[in-house]
Amino acid sequence: MKAAWIATFSGVLLAAGCADDDGAEGESEAEAEAEAEAEAEAEAEAEAEAESESESESESEGECEPAPGGDWTCLGSVPAWPLPTTTTGTYSVTITDFVTGNAMDGVAVKACAADDVDCSDPYDTQTTDGEGAVSMTLPFGDVGFDGYLEMTGGNAKSTLVFFNPPLVNPAFEGTLKGFTEDSFNLFATVSGVTIDDTRGGLGVVAEDCTNMAAPGVVLATDAADEDSTLVYIEADFPSAEACATDESGAGGFFNLIPGDAVSVETWVDDAMVGSATVVIRAGTFTAVVLPPNPSK
Repeated sequence: MKAAWIATFSGVLLAAGCADDDGAEGESEAEAEAEAEAEAEAEAEAEAEAESESESESESEGECEPAPGGDWTCLGSVPAWPLPTTTTGTYSVTITDFVTGNAMDGVAVKACAADDVDCSDPYDTQTTDGEGAVSMTLPFGDVGFDGYLEMTGGNAKSTLVFFNPPLVNPAFEGTLKGFTEDSFNLFATVSGVTIDDTRGGLGVVAEDCTNMAAPGVVLATDAADEDSTLVYIEADFPSAEACATDESGAGGFFNLIPGDAVSVETWVDDAMVGSATVVIRAGTFTAVVLPPNPSK
């Protein structure tokens, strides 16, 4: 387009500079021909540019079409989640920073009932040691521990970790990833997001029928609006341009509307396959794993 406009403008200038009293009529005809030729070139270039933009949009849309991976052969016949064989269990983890991998010491960890949305009456409260390690005793009840952990203090970003499915392992040992305040802010910056402290964040790991991280999964929640941002992990970095999970199965939301019973879902091929109800608090990050829901 720019070249065409320059050609038109140059043609007018050239005609004006060459005009004289004796050849006004001839020059006027030449000027008209030059303008017509320039206009035709401009129209042709505009059409070509519009066609190119249309092709680019189509290619972009095609590139962002979710391509589900993993094993989904259980859908329609997902077995019920296992039940506990003991009344309590020991939960022992080392809490590390999601971005740096460093141990997070001095973090207060509370075990909370699912319906205790403020965690005002925790089952157990412990603090991570210098290696980021903590061990807690959790009640299992009839289905296992189906509550959540609240992590605050130290250099931790205030975080809620929901158990889905309920924990039934009587002696769980592992690693739990969290965020420091600095790493969470860095994560948001890389995502191109400005944090609203009156809202909350949500991280999700989608799993397939084998409980492995699943690519090509779409995330959804009823706590998102036009001020929220959905990102997916893409090659180890958050991307607001991606439209589904990669091999990490991970994604999440920034600036969600706080709520005590927020629904979060995973979708594959336009079908909802996993879901959970979580708490979203202002200034807090919530995390949950979503495998396929047991079939009814």
